[in-house]
Amino acid sequence: MLTPRACFLWLLACSALLCSCDVDLFGWKKVAGGYYLDEWHEGYDGYILFPPNNAERSIEVKQIGWQKPFIIVHPDSEADEWIIIDTRTHQRTSISDAQRLADQNYRKIAVYSAEKAWSRLRRSKQW
Repeated sequence: MLTPRACFLWLLACSALLCSCDVDLFGWKKVAGGYYLDEWHEGYDGYILFPPNNAERSIEVKQIGWQKPFIIVHPDSEADEWIIIDTRTHQRTSISDAQRLADQNYRKIAVYSAEKAWSRLRRSKQW
């Protein structure tokens, strides 16, 4: 039988180990400005960007990038469309890849495949 002190120390040690793990317990990762990325495994594997407060208009993500105050998303379904999200106003704008590369605000934002972004979000704190 464990003493109360031993139980407390065991619980403390287990909590410390669990908190230090790179494990996603909630199934989603915060991107920025209240938006979060979720890994999807029903029917097919993919990643979905959800807006704050579980609002409508989620986006299936092929590529994604973020730099305050913008999130840029290349949807999985469109070939030449990028969705620009201003996290200050939650305004969405659709532009072409050529427009994205021509705009100095958007072209400097690093873009990652959805899978790579998922891995980066494990290690990186966003704004």
